[in-house]
This record gives sequence, structure tokens and C-alpha cells, in this order.
Amino acid sequence: DEIVVGAPCCVSGKDEFGTGIVRYYGETKFKEGLWVGIEFPNPIGKNNGTVAGVAYFSCPTNHGMFVPSNLVKMIAKPAPAASAAAAPVSAPASAKVAATSPSSSSPSVPIKKASGASTPVATKPAKAESSSSSAPAPVAAPVAAPVAEIDPLLVSAKALQAQVDQLSESVTTLEAWKRNAQEQIRGLQKEVAEKEAQLEKKQHDLEESAKAMAKEKAQLEKQHAKEIEKINKENASKVQKMQENIDELTDKLEEEKIDREIDEERIRELEQSLHSVEGELEILKSQHERSGDASSSSDELQQQNERLKVALMKLRDLSLVEKQENAKKIKELEKENQVIPQLEEKNLKLETDLLQAEENVEELREQLDAALEAEDMVEELSQRNLDNEQIIAELKKQIVDLEDTIEISEQLEEQQQEEEKKLRSQINIKEIQILDLEGNIHNIQQQNKGKDQLLEQFRTKIKQLEQRLFEFSENVTSQSSVTEHLSTQSQKLSEDNIQ
Repeated sequence: DEIVVGAPCCVSGKDEFGTGIVRYYGETKFKEGLWVGIEFPNPIGKNNGTVAGVAYFSCPTNHGMFVPSNLVKMIAKPAPAASAAAAPVSAPASAKVAATSPSSSSPSVPIKKASGASTPVATKPAKAESSSSSAPAPVAAPVAAPVAEIDPLLVSAKALQAQVDQLSESVTTLEAWKRNAQEQIRGLQKEVAEKEAQLEKKQHDLEESAKAMAKEKAQLEKQHAKEIEKINKENASKVQKMQENIDELTDKLEEEKIDREIDEERIRELEQSLHSVEGELEILKSQHERSGDASSSSDELQQQNERLKVALMKLRDLSLVEKQENAKKIKELEKENQVIPQLEEKNLKLETDLLQAEENVEELREQLDAALEAEDMVEELSQRNLDNEQIIAELKKQIVDLEDTIEISEQLEEQQQEEEKKLRSQINIKEIQILDLEGNIHNIQQQNKGKDQLLEQFRTKIKQLEQRLFEFSENVTSQSSVTEHLSTQSQKLSEDNIQ
């Protein structure tokens, strides 16, 4: 059949392959001869149109196959039926039966009296029958020999096909295991990456919150310390000023009291001295009046009198000055006493401010406690962070284990690829051997067809010979009947002559 690219075809002897489409026809690099590249609709092939790195055509994986050109049959020209070849084989057998039946019946017709004459005539058809029965035997021997040669080739082809199927199944199982392992590894890597991202995010959030809380705590502590220090300083300065003012006022009051007491004592002393001087003057006056002493004594008395007057005037002046000063001091003290309620109010305000400051201090302490609690939270978060770090370390170990498994899987994959290459090379070799065997089988079948044709020719010739032998046997029987008739007539004549 003429092979046309793009036309449908089938592989002889491989009905399970079904029909395919011719995609390539010509010589190849993997083996000499003409090869046909066929694309099948189902994945029953061996390649995708590429063999040993050379692309002859393109098709899906395991949908392509290369077959020798002598094994390809085009669908447009149907193959001859097997019954046509079987018909001529059955015909000679019937002819043989037909040929033997008259020869077997012919010896029963002649010679009833003389047995000696009939024996040579009967033996001739027997020889012919034996010759006719033994004639086809040498022809059957060449048919059995090719069948005996075909059987081991078929067995080896089936064994090679079984090996190829086993190798392809092992390759498919290895590829499925590889795909599953790669999917599991990808899933684990994805889970590990997600967990790492989540842990990193949590760790980052915890670190940010811890930093923010630590910063807020430091700010609160600084603010609290500054406010406490400020309040303490203000309160201390106010209290100190108040205390100084109170101390000054108390000192002034005490001094004024002391000065007033001293002045009162001096006034009393001066009054006493004045009274004593007045008493002495009166005494002197009385003595002067009584005795009328001399002018010298009177002069002395006058001098004393003047001195006493001067002293009295000084005492009065001093007492007036002291009174004025005391009045001034009293006024100042009264003013200061008027200022004392204001200072007390200020003191009360300062006490209220101090209480408020203490309340603020308490609030700040509460905030500090909250900050301490936040510190506890920070410690807890840090502990969680440590736990997360341990989890991350475990995950990293798992990642290392997975990487080791990935390396092992890659090594296995490399080994698998090498084994797959070896298996594919073996498969290609086996396929080539199978194709060679199929070509040999096809050639043997072609030879058998030629031998069958020769056998048919031999059988037709044998049939013709048997027909001629049958006709010859009939002629012989007719001649034997004539000779017997002549012999009987000759015997009668001889008997008549004897008589």
C-alpha cells in the first residue's frame, strides 16, 4: 500500500492498537530503513514524536509510535479476507476424497472366476492411491517449518512486550510517586512559608508592641518623675517660704514682745526713778523749807533739779519715741497679723495642692503599676516570643529535614531519571527488537503466503494428476474387462478346439 502522510492506518497484527494517523514517513537516525510515525488517539504509544532527541513530528505524550513501513496498512485499501486463502486448501481435500472413492470401488467390479488375473489389476489403483495419498506429504513439511520458526519469535515478542509493559508501568508508578512527593514537598514548603510569615508577623507585632509599651513606660516614668520632682520642688519651695515667713513673723513677734517688755521695764524703771526723784525733790523741798539751808545747797538742788528735769525730758522723749516705735511695731504686727490669715489660706491651698499632688502621685503610681503590668505583659510577650522562636527553630529543623528529603528526592529523581533513561533506552531497544521481530514475522508471513500459493499450485496439480489417474484407472478397468472377456472367449475357443 502507498503510505500517505495524514491518512488513517493500522498496524498489522496489532488490532488492539486500533487506527492511527500517519504523521511521518521516511528514514530515521535511530535505525536504518523506512519507518512510519503514527499518532494514536489513545495513550498507547511510546513517545511524542521525538526519539533520541530528534523530533520527527509532534503529538501528545505516549500517543506516538514508530513502526516499520512493511507493518503499516492503510485503511483506504482493506486487507484480503482469510477465508479466501482457506478455500483453496479445503478444495483439494474434497477432491482427494472424491478421487479415492472410485479407485476403492473399482476393484469390486471385475473377475469373479479367476482371482490370479484380477490381482495385478487391483494393485495398480492401490499403488495410485498410495502415490496420491503420499504425494501431498512433502508439501506440508515446508509449512510446519515456518510455523515452528514463528512461534519462538512470537513468544520472545510477547515476553519483550510484557517487559516493556512492566517497565512502562514502573515508570508511570515512579512518575506518580514523584509527582505526589513533589506535591507533598510543595505543600509542606507552602505551609512552612505561611507559618514563617505568620510567626514573623506576630514576632514583628510583638516587638513593635513591646517597643511601644517600653517607650510609653519610659515616657510615663519620665513624666511621672518630672511631675513629682516639680510638685515636690514647688511644694518644698512654698513650704519653705511659708515656714520662713512664719519663722520671720514669729521671730519678729518675739522680738517685738521682748522689745516691748524691755521698753515697759525701762518705762517702769524710769517711772520708778522719776517717782524716786520726785520723792527726793519733795524731800529736799521739805528739808529746804524746814531748814532753809544755804544757797549752795539750793544751787546744787537746782542743778540736780535741772538734771532731773533734763532726765525726765529725755525719759519722756525716749518714752514717746519708744511709744511711737512700739505703735509702729504694733501696727506692723497688726498688719502682719492681718497677713497671717492670707498665709494660712495659702497654706491651706498648698495643703490642698499637696493632697492633689499626692493624688496625682497615687495616679502616677497606679499608672506605674499598670506600666509594671505592661512590663509583665512584655515579659509574657517576650516569653511567647521565645516560644515562637523555639517553634521557628523546630520549623527550621523541619525545613532542614524537608530540604534533606528534597535533596534525597532530587537524588532519587536523578537516579530515577537515569533509570528512566536506561529503561527508555532499553524500551527503545526492545521496541526496535519487537519491530524487527514483527518485520521478520511479517516477512515470514509473506513467505508463508508465497508457500501457500505454491502449495495451492501443488494441490491443483495433484488434483489434476489424481483426475488423470482416475481416468487412467477407469481405462485400465475397461481394458481389464475387455481382456477378461477376450480370455473367456479364448478359453471357450480352446475348449471347443480341444473337443
